[in-house]
Amino acid sequence: MVIRAGVIGHPISHSLSPRIHNYWFEQIGLDGVYEAVEATPEDFDSVVRRLAEEGWAGLNVTYPHKSAAFALADHQNYAAQHYEAANVLVFRHGKIIADNTDATGFERSLYPTNDEQEEARAQGHRPRFYFMGAKDRRAVLLGAGGAAAAALKSFGGFGEVVIINRNQDKAKHLLRHYPDKFRVAPWEELPSLLPETYFLANCTSLGMEGEAPLDIDISAMPDDSRVVDIVYNPLETDLLRQAKARGLWHRNGLHMLVEQAKPSFEMFTGVDMIETDSILKILKAELA
Repeated sequence: MVIRAGVIGHPISHSLSPRIHNYWFEQIGLDGVYEAVEATPEDFDSVVRRLAEEGWAGLNVTYPHKSAAFALADHQNYAAQHYEAANVLVFRHGKIIADNTDATGFERSLYPTNDEQEEARAQGHRPRFYFMGAKDRRAVLLGAGGAAAAALKSFGGFGEVVIINRNQDKAKHLLRHYPDKFRVAPWEELPSLLPETYFLANCTSLGMEGEAPLDIDISAMPDDSRVVDIVYNPLETDLLRQAKARGLWHRNGLHMLVEQAKPSFEMFTGVDMIETDSILKILKAELA
């Protein structure tokens, strides 16, 4: 039987998810197809229920439907409950199950790739998770939406975590489950924070193709600092160009996209031996 799954959003034609999942279907020789599904907010519930009735395995959920997906589900797994949003719906035994893999995707995107591990070993170093050694240092997170909420789960090892967002009430709501070392600051405070910021993550859409630019200067950040931008279109944003020019370790959003896709593919198929490096290399080449 053909496994059918997809990603639902509005708009959705730009999504790379079909490229990722269909590559994995082909690689493991599994009879499956993954499609982009367009649905307006008004049509979302009816489209999801129709696909569930047609025997689809499930859906990834993207903008603007993550909250609606959470509300629609018959059961919400822990991660979906924690973020009050779902980026995965699994159809099983007549039920719609909501989950959220964004936090897993963000955290896994910070692990070294196979190429980075080989390079580290060649230089006599041990490959390591890129948050190690940060317990006495500051992390700054830009944004207070779903991506920022997911990213925060990985920030517990820092000495201080500062959330920068223009809507401070939204940012404060985001921190309701976190200890005092997590705090909110206005956007205007960012320049004064950067000289002692070890880790900077842009979890907004600023800098994305068609969006307003992310207008910040990171020249004051320490020489060993690290920069993540969840934007992947373009692959190299102005923020990442600045990091690259200084020789700082940096990541674009493509890594998070692929890493959050992996657990959802496993939910849809039951196959849990998928590797991510190959499709990352292919997408980087195609998008360069």
